[in-house]
Amino acid sequence: MRLDKKTVLITGAGGQLGTRFAQAFAAEGALLWLADTSPERLAKTAEQLPAANLLGTLVMDVTQPESVERAFAQVKARGALDVLVNNAGIGVFTPFWERDYAEFMQVMSVNAGGTFLCTREALRLMKDQGQGAIINIGSVYGVV
Repeated sequence: MRLDKKTVLITGAGGQLGTRFAQAFAAEGALLWLADTSPERLAKTAEQLPAANLLGTLVMDVTQPESVERAFAQVKARGALDVLVNNAGIGVFTPFWERDYAEFMQVMSVNAGGTFLCTREALRLMKDQGQGAIINIGSVYGVV
């Protein structure tokens, strides 16, 4: 229980990796905030966790500053944030030379912009606490 009672927010928590991260953090005693764009995926992840480890679910779009700010305000209202896991991410698997600019910008908005927005809000909370950790998840496709 290395993370007993530590508060963790996981973005992209409704996806395959997000669900596994949530399970691993819960197994270590963490208290979890699950964030995703899909209420259905959030509910599916939440039902796989012990109720005692779940602080709440946040329907959040990491590409929208207002959405991120609202979600982090909910976290702040309930207490501290010890760990942020920037897991939300998307990929486009068409050959690069066939990709259009809108696809490129959507990937950048989620993967880079979302990481920026969530990190900024987490740091605002962690700065006042004097501690915290941020984990950024990447993909092997980032180097392919």
